[in-house]
Amino acid sequence: MKPMVGLLILFVAATLVIVFAGSYGEGVVRMAGYVATLALGGVVALMVQNWKNRRPGTRPPR
Repeated sequence: MKPMVGLLILFVAATLVIVFAGSYGEGVVRMAGYVATLALGGVVALMVQNWKNRRPGTRPPR
């Protein structure tokens, strides 16, 4: 759970850089976009991994 929170914080920080760093040049905005994309991809990968590793719920016998 901690890596997912860290990646979400990184995504939010990179998004804020994209929004407010227009005066620093195109390179900064482009790199922040790359970081945001990688962070979001990491969050999705961790969510899929957690979904695949979860244990099936106990079902009552029929």
